[in-house]
Amino acid sequence: MTSFMDRDKLALLMQAFDDLHEETCTLLNRHGSLPAEGSPAAKELATYSDQELVLTAYAQADFLTEAASEHVASFRRTAVEPALAMAPWACVRAVIESSALASWLLDPSVECGERVKRSFAFRYEGVEQQAKLARAVGDHAALENSQKRMDFLEERALALGFTRVLDRKGNRIGVGLSMPPITALAGQVLDEEDTYRLLSAVAHAHIWALHQVGYLNLGKSLDDRPGMVSMKKAAKPLCFKYLARKAVDAYSRPIVYKATLFGWAGRDVEERMQFYRREVRRLAEQLDADNNEDGYTG
Repeated sequence: MTSFMDRDKLALLMQAFDDLHEETCTLLNRHGSLPAEGSPAAKELATYSDQELVLTAYAQADFLTEAASEHVASFRRTAVEPALAMAPWACVRAVIESSALASWLLDPSVECGERVKRSFAFRYEGVEQQAKLARAVGDHAALENSQKRMDFLEERALALGFTRVLDRKGNRIGVGLSMPPITALAGQVLDEEDTYRLLSAVAHAHIWALHQVGYLNLGKSLDDRPGMVSMKKAAKPLCFKYLARKAVDAYSRPIVYKATLFGWAGRDVEERMQFYRREVRRLAEQLDADNNEDGYTG
């Protein structure tokens, strides 16, 4: 693997992610799972008709935030020399996906009924994926159990006054509401639809995307054959600059939302997340980018 980055500067950039990870873990562990008295979350739990469903939404977001945290750690490890060229894109894609879902569930601006609807939608999608897996492996008992769980979720939602979620043919396509595609959520929640599409193209191994993000065109023919060029796989400074910014922006969002919703000095937490966003950008700009690079310049 060829890397065009100063190792020390790349290490400093990734140290910022280590510090962010440690600080957010300390924050979450210090406050625990219960909201502060008088916080928006405490009011939701006190006033909603079924407290368990509200707690379920919070728990889902916690799992997703924990997943995002691990994906940030994975991104950091891809920068250990020799730095990887394509794996970082999949890691940051996972950061954005988990963070978008967690933020969607924790959004402090939505009322509690909407939060519960979103929780139902996410739960239904999960069980639907279980059913697809059971069908693929031929596990009829697991398939039947999954279908019963989907029926149960719908019954609970209808008991709360939610309407059925059907397609034009009358087939059930969700519970609470129809689960938005993750690409749409990345745009709606994080304003990162274009980013998520690019990261997905790399994760799905589309050749045009792999060429742009993970290879250098050496500018010479390969064996003098017409139309054939020589390329070298390379970890590019430009890509790590781009990915680092996207990772810190996405991961910090659910942290701020939870702090705001749970009354954990949300303004102070937001200021700390802003600090890390600025610090990552500052350190990213210091990466050695003197080499000519072909590829994505977003």
